[in-house]
Amino acid sequence: MKIRYYSHASFQIISASGKRLLLDPWLYNPIYANAIWQFPECSIPLNEYINQDFIYISHEHPDHFCLKTLSHFARNIPIIIRKYGQNNPIKPLLIKSGYSHIIELEHGQTFILGKDFSATLFCNRSTTDSALVISDERATVFHQNDCMLSEQDAKWIGNNFDIDLGLLFFSSASMYPTFFDIPEELKQKETVRRNQSVFERTARYASFLKVSRIVPCAGDCVYFRWPETDKFAGCLPIEFKEFATRKADNFDVLTPNPGDVIDLDVVSQEFVPSVSSRQEWIEKLNKLRQREDVKNIIAQIQEWENQFYFQPEHFLNLFDSYCKYVKECFGSIFPDPDLKKGREIKVVIQAKQDSKCWQYEIELDFPNSSCKIESKTFTEEQIVNLPLVFDVAARHLGAVIEGGLTFDDLKAGYLRIKRQGGYTKQEAALWYFLSVFSNSFLPSYLGIDGYEKSFKKKIASNVQERQ
Repeated sequence: MKIRYYSHASFQIISASGKRLLLDPWLYNPIYANAIWQFPECSIPLNEYINQDFIYISHEHPDHFCLKTLSHFARNIPIIIRKYGQNNPIKPLLIKSGYSHIIELEHGQTFILGKDFSATLFCNRSTTDSALVISDERATVFHQNDCMLSEQDAKWIGNNFDIDLGLLFFSSASMYPTFFDIPEELKQKETVRRNQSVFERTARYASFLKVSRIVPCAGDCVYFRWPETDKFAGCLPIEFKEFATRKADNFDVLTPNPGDVIDLDVVSQEFVPSVSSRQEWIEKLNKLRQREDVKNIIAQIQEWENQFYFQPEHFLNLFDSYCKYVKECFGSIFPDPDLKKGREIKVVIQAKQDSKCWQYEIELDFPNSSCKIESKTFTEEQIVNLPLVFDVAARHLGAVIEGGLTFDDLKAGYLRIKRQGGYTKQEAALWYFLSVFSNSFLPSYLGIDGYEKSFKKKIASNVQERQ
């Protein structure tokens, strides 16, 4: 078996008999609300890229499921996905795009790709993610992408498959501490702590899987519009390799570049990493930012964002209507009994435009199954002591209620966050609460439940009544 690295979580698996399976194809930038760029970029020529027999899509996130990339493939190419329940985040979009051969696999189910070539899917039941074990007559590869399987499932795979190569998820990119308003020294310290935690997690997975060779992957993406975040970016492959060397772990870390081929018939291979240090990574990333095509895209994004206008009263009225809707079905939206036993959570959103600043306090009261929004005025001294504050450009909040951005998009770099204390279950519920609100304004939304669609109908009904 041979594995050709394309980029990020995308690999081509070539069986001993010559069958080709492409994992998580992604070519086009930017993604995630114009915040993320693939880096290093894929260098595979398009005619080679599309020369595949099968495609596997692990989940619906745009760095794994790119419809623009898929548009280059024949509409009858077999595409393997996880079998979801009623609300499938991938299949309807594939069907709408004309793909006719969709193979849905349940947890632990095996599909025969060809002679002595098979794929077995595993999934995290609490998310939409999936992972794949690919085997031919000579070797077996585990492709994790973003799927955090339980320790029990990972150990089961290690005990029932002889894994020759683990393509393991090691990204540590996250809002915290990157987009938090905290002292730089603390932010740097928290970045080191976060990345160290990811190294240790990846090493544990390697031990569960009993794998001797690893490619750290699904981490090749950057916040290309915000160079001030570079020092607080996620892990680099070379850093994980250095960690494994220091720890003397029982596995080798391979660091291929886009286009490199790993031959599992070869006992030992060495690859020169794309960068040898974080400083070199930052220097190359800044060169990318200076490319004319990248600068033109940034200018187009800014022009697009500037078309949105924030209407304070309209936002307040819409969110107030949303709170009234949520109170009617609070228990079904937040069924976790631990939330009911806990306390309320409040966030202050500051929408800023030039010298103007609109402040809104949103409260989720779990014990009393209630929620509300109020327009308030806080001084700078008061803001410093509030438990949770989101700073956002007013035009970006305006984009939310016009369907241009979602609250999930705002998490990708548009917010600056102040928080007293750590991340809680209540805050996780708050983010879900905000995402349901913003997803309701998308032109067409395929969600994991019906709350967005239901509230969207309620908005339409209210508009008709006012008319």
